[in-house]
Amino acid sequence: MAHEIKTITDTALFGEILNNYFRDSKPEVRLSNGHVSSQFLGFNEGKAAFKVFNVKNLPQDCMIITKKGTELVYAYMKNIGQEEDQLFIFVPEKFQIIYSERKEERISMPSDEGGKKLVFVTNIISDFLIDNYLSQEQKKIEQIRERISEALDKSFEYIRVCFSSDGTMDSRMKFFNTSITPIFIPDLDRKELSKDEATYNFYINNIYATDYYIKNHKYISEIAVPLLYQMKMPYGYIQVNSKNPMNEAMFRSLKQFSIQADALFTQQKIFKPADERFIVTNISKKGFAIAFKERKFIRYFKENRAVSLDMILPGNKKASIYAMVRHITTNEKKIILIGLEILETEALGEVNYDEYIDTLK
Repeated sequence: MAHEIKTITDTALFGEILNNYFRDSKPEVRLSNGHVSSQFLGFNEGKAAFKVFNVKNLPQDCMIITKKGTELVYAYMKNIGQEEDQLFIFVPEKFQIIYSERKEERISMPSDEGGKKLVFVTNIISDFLIDNYLSQEQKKIEQIRERISEALDKSFEYIRVCFSSDGTMDSRMKFFNTSITPIFIPDLDRKELSKDEATYNFYINNIYATDYYIKNHKYISEIAVPLLYQMKMPYGYIQVNSKNPMNEAMFRSLKQFSIQADALFTQQKIFKPADERFIVTNISKKGFAIAFKERKFIRYFKENRAVSLDMILPGNKKASIYAMVRHITTNEKKIILIGLEILETEALGEVNYDEYIDTLK
């Protein structure tokens, strides 16, 4: 079994768990904007004392996390007060211990050696940043929306162009955030025409069921194609509907048009990758971590959101990487650490990345 979860609510065991798992480790307090480092100080009369770095206050309900070997421990705590600066008192409510197979070890980066071995990332853009750019360029966005609608007006009965910055995220945008597969419903009444049964069922249960405009106008077919930054990161979609069945040729046509529509954003320079450089602190085949001190840069990252970046390797080699932010931590020295899982690397970059890791072994 890859994972086994054990939940402990017996208060008689709380002191033992805290001493065994938290005393000689580096526990982190999970906050809404990331994690902060802490230090377990002791447990007495049902209360646990922790020194929590770089915060002035904490919410009433807290989660404190630590690792020991292949075990990941979650402590669910009730914050009952602050004794002094950075010293907080908690009442433990329950613990969860997750036993998992050991993942690959991260390799710490070698010393700088005059910059020859320095590895850093730059040209960063995340879907979180993309939403901000779209919000800041409303006039340009509306012009692009109008151009797309006009270009398709003679080909389809109903056209809708949606962007992730439009407000409340609708069901189609949620779908594209988890899958960049276009939606193609040739005929609502003929399920067998849909090539992807899972997409058809999702559409019926989560999109069509709540889209009263489509229902009231008796549209029976739909094509929805995501707009993708660098063909990876969804930031909107083009939706067309008809009162008659739609065919494969229409589907191919709209997919091709979505690529042309994305080019409009490039021409208007809507998306601007951040050119700051962040040092890579550790690395493995499947992921890496970066570090920086200025808090203003934390806005580039958000846990469980995607990011596109270039990693600059020794010898002026580069790897263009698409990754997911898995962990944001602030340590006791106020250094912000970002842990990333690699989702995709372009072909040449993958070779450069793997060759570099091999030199560290």
